[in-house]
Amino acid sequence: MNNQLKKHIVTIGDDVYTLLSDESEETVLQAVRMLDELMSTIMLQSSVSDKKKIAVLAALQIALQLKNLEQQMQSLEQLSNAIDSEMHQPL
Repeated sequence: MNNQLKKHIVTIGDDVYTLLSDESEETVLQAVRMLDELMSTIMLQSSVSDKKKIAVLAALQIALQLKNLEQQMQSLEQLSNAIDSEMHQPL
């Protein structure tokens, strides 16, 4: 991330969006690809066909993935702190 907003024109699910972001073009396109693929998978694997509902389901799935990653990161930080404490114990 840098602090300069750039305009990105992307396509998600056959709809075109204009995004303003300080992320790199590559990062934005990777995120768009991930979302588009997830929405396509949800559409193929469920009986849901409404784009808005599919987008909400995709957002929920991504939010759950983020929450799981946050919990994993917290566990790793706790483990790292415990190891650090052990290493600084006198012999």
